Order: sequence, then structure tokens, then C-alpha cells
Amino acid sequence: MFDKYIVILLFMLLLISLPINAEIFKCENEGKQVYQDMPCDTGAIQSTVDVVIQNDNSKQYKPYEAVAYDPAEFSDAENLLIKNHKIEVGMRVKALEFSWGRVQKINRSAYGAEQWVFNNGIYKRYAYIQDGIVVNWQD
Repeated sequence: MFDKYIVILLFMLLLISLPINAEIFKCENEGKQVYQDMPCDTGAIQSTVDVVIQNDNSKQYKPYEAVAYDPAEFSDAENLLIKNHKIEVGMRVKALEFSWGRVQKINRSAYGAEQWVFNNGIYKRYAYIQDGIVVNWQD
């Protein structure tokens, strides 16, 4: 009985110590490029892609400071969205924060837009920001 647990423990330690690896394949076929996690179909030109993910620490965010809402700073459309706690694509970040409240977390991506996470009771809402503008959202 005791030997069985040692074997299981050793097996789990072996699994934990194995490196995790994923390949991304670039497939070219009839002038079209596709990136996928499986080898390319026969007849396609295949190459692998090196993916390097690193944190971009170049952006420095100021500590949060409460700011009074001034309707004169926003367009009529933004004021209506703020009043109804709604957002839309093209909205400025300042209007977003008055509409949905203080951002709880900002997730950065190597691929473009930042994901801003907002709490809405027990649910989370997400706004995708690029260059200070809402480019997408999930509610």
C-alpha cells in the first residue's frame, strides 16, 4: 500500500518537471497564410514560428485619483452613455471610467488592445482599449 503512494508521487513529480512546449505553424497555401497549432496540410509550405511573450513595462500608470464628473468635458452622446452606465466603441477612456467605474485590473497583450476589467456586482465586465479609445467590450 505504501509503495503504491510512492510510485504515484514519483510519477506526479516527473510530470511536473517535464517542460511544456507548444509549436505554432505558419502554413502557406495558394498565396494565403494561416497560423495554427497543428502541422500544415500536405501541399502547404510549413515553417514554425518563435513566440516570445514579454511584459511591456514602458507604460507607467498614475495612481488612481478620484475626479469630479463634469458633463461639459463630454459630448451629449457620451453623457447619455455615462448616465445609463453603458459604453460603446469609440468612447474615450475617461468617459468609460465614469460610466463603468474604476478599473480593477488592466491586462496587456502583445497583440494590441489592453483588456480593462471592471467589477459589476458578482460579474466582471471587460473593455478593450487601444490608444485611449474603447475598441471592443464584453458585458
